[in-house]
Amino acid sequence: DMRFFNEWAVKIAKVDAVGSEPVHPLHMWHRLIAGSEFVAHPDLIGGKAPSELSPEEAASSTKKLWDEWYLGTRFHQDPLYAYMIAAIYTICGSPDARFVYAVQMLGGIVTILLLFLVSRRMFGDLVAVLTAILAMWWGPLIHYEVTLLRTSLITMMGVLLLFCGQVAKNRRDSSGSLGLLGSFGFGCVIGVATTLKSTFLVFA
Repeated sequence: DMRFFNEWAVKIAKVDAVGSEPVHPLHMWHRLIAGSEFVAHPDLIGGKAPSELSPEEAASSTKKLWDEWYLGTRFHQDPLYAYMIAAIYTICGSPDARFVYAVQMLGGIVTILLLFLVSRRMFGDLVAVLTAILAMWWGPLIHYEVTLLRTSLITMMGVLLLFCGQVAKNRRDSSGSLGLLGSFGFGCVIGVATTLKSTFLVFA
């Protein structure tokens, strides 16, 4: 997944920003399944046996087959993370994942702040402080900040949605107009979150 996100982001940044060409991963299991399909249907490779294909022909035929199965230019995964990486690469002028890690570390700080705010609203200052301290030393949160995966940002977005939901509810309880504004903002955050991970639609 890390390799695929990097390759996808580089292609967005340097070649195809609008996703006009299909981008899908090709792992070993993809090649094995494609090989079985070519054995069963040799017409897919011009009537040849898979062993008769050159490495370039095999790779091209496998990619073509899987692109067809994946329905062409559809996003392979939710696109926000790949576009975020591409934007960081473009701004920094280099496809260096360390720049992404730096941004994700900042996201980790935001996550801890949001956990503090959510906990204080629900349980008071003492629990909020303890929550923030525990989050600061929670190994998985730190680990995923330095991997090219969207896990740390999904965590941040989940806590942000909880916080925005609290704000929207409080505003709705106190004022009709402010309540609508808070709900609209909550909806906007859900929309952005869904492009990071479609399961955030549950929050709607």
